[in-house]
Amino acid sequence: MSAYESILLETDGPLGLLTLNKAARHNAFDADLIAEITLGLLELEEEASVRIVVLSALGTSFCTGADLAWMQKAAHYSFEENRRDAEQLRIVVAEGTVRLQSEHELASSGGALLPAGSVVRIEGRNELVQQLEIAEVERLLRWRDGVLAFRDVKLREAVAEFNRYNRRRIVIEDAAVGELPIGGHFRFDNVETFVRLIERGFPVRAEFLADRIILRAP
Repeated sequence: MSAYESILLETDGPLGLLTLNKAARHNAFDADLIAEITLGLLELEEEASVRIVVLSALGTSFCTGADLAWMQKAAHYSFEENRRDAEQLRIVVAEGTVRLQSEHELASSGGALLPAGSVVRIEGRNELVQQLEIAEVERLLRWRDGVLAFRDVKLREAVAEFNRYNRRRIVIEDAAVGELPIGGHFRFDNVETFVRLIERGFPVRAEFLADRIILRAP
């Protein structure tokens, strides 16, 4: 098992044991804890012997919700960045069938049936449904192997994916930078290498700070 700071991770036969390890902060969620829980669960998924994951916590509180000090950092994020993060959702159907229903359709059998290969992007009240080849769907799910795969996507979309898995947030200050098209395969836990490759290949300047990386036009 990998070494973490905000969680403890171990296996015991068929059990995967993930323990929240921020008792001094009552195990409140911050970027570090969220990232390590995500990475820990991905690591347990790779353990063939693990059949059940037990989530527990050290200290007197299991979890008190979001860390208020961490939430205050959101003051540095633009309104547009916060809005996009809150409203975006992607559903990828790799196998079987999924029923997509609105809150008004929950009591009925209404809604859309999505077969394998369906990808749904939801932003606010808008839905975009695409039907892809299974090979393309598997590319979208490469994050389960620790890899983010992009093909002709806007830089802001790639950055949003990296920000899901990393403690250090990438912030795009110039809208034009966010519209740059990129592609490639990247380790999601190597955000600094990703940014340096962007600097080399595009008219982008990066400022590396302790808790975030800022991207600007030169």
